[in-house]
Amino acid sequence: MDTAVADVAHWRFSTDGLPERERGAALHALSGRTVVAIEALPDVPVYADLTQRRLTGLVLQMGTVEAVRFERTRRHLADGVADLILSVPLSGDRGTVWSGRGQEVTRRPGDTVLRSCAEPHAGQPMYARERSRFCALFLPRAALSPLVTNNR
Repeated sequence: MDTAVADVAHWRFSTDGLPERERGAALHALSGRTVVAIEALPDVPVYADLTQRRLTGLVLQMGTVEAVRFERTRRHLADGVADLILSVPLSGDRGTVWSGRGQEVTRRPGDTVLRSCAEPHAGQPMYARERSRFCALFLPRAALSPLVTNNR
């Protein structure tokens, strides 16, 4: 991730003021501000209203999306980010499917998933035409590692 962009303390992005035909490209361009690619699903109207705040020791991201896919690919791993992402869907009753480590997990409002930026993962709504709200905390692995012991 570009350091100049990564150091921005607060940003907000919304597709509200954009013509529908430009929303997918604008969303794709936003990927430079996050540790994941953000893509519009094909052949359906896309909506996104995202806010990110950088706080001392963590990043908080909240938003509402429709017809949006998030993905951290092997190509992204070159950025060296190893943070953990704790995400919680707040609405969107039909669920979101997250894949990683050879598994798929369906999350519904209130479910929580902890993912590592050190590994590829992806998530998309089960139904593209359902708006869902979410909250995600990006937690620095370096700060958490000393607090975890290996109990093997």
